[in-house]
Amino acid sequence: MVVDTPNYSHQIDILKVKIKKLTASHNEFLSGMEIREKEK
Repeated sequence: MVVDTPNYSHQIDILKVKIKKLTASHNEFLSGMEIREKEK
């Protein structure tokens, strides 16, 4: 498989951004759960 390098690094950048967004929303979800646990 031949990889076009500029396009490949661009794909990786997009993936990194997606992972950052996923991680951020996951962390928000977890802290939201913690807050709910404390309120009980």
